[in-house]
Amino acid sequence: MALLFAACLELIDIYPVIFLLEGHALPGWWRHDAHHDEYKDMHDRAYADVVHANATENAVANAQQVAWHTGKASYDEVRRWIRQRKLVPIETVRLTEHCGFAEAIEAGVAALADGRDFDSMLDIVTARREQVTPLPMLKDAL
Repeated sequence: MALLFAACLELIDIYPVIFLLEGHALPGWWRHDAHHDEYKDMHDRAYADVVHANATENAVANAQQVAWHTGKASYDEVRRWIRQRKLVPIETVRLTEHCGFAEAIEAGVAALADGRDFDSMLDIVTARREQVTPLPMLKDAL
């Protein structure tokens, strides 16, 4: 459900993200392109900090390696964007249970409340700009 929802957002030019949690995934979106630009700036700063610090291999493993993927080290920044209402998570499973849209957003925020469950966030628009595409379908398989 998370991937379908994110794909629908992407189709209508809303900047989708996927939150990966321990055993679960949630879609979400950036509320404005300026907020998405702030995310891109964070990646550039984080990568530069690792390079300039001549960090150890452990520090590099926790750093944001590609522009479209943030790991556990970015959890506080992700939570800040959610609190500032720049980034909106939604629990799409709740939408299948006939709850309201606002309730599904509240459930998405609640699902991200514990940093121990947070694994990473994938930014779909940035991934597309980095030439990451969905898996192609082979004509022979049809």
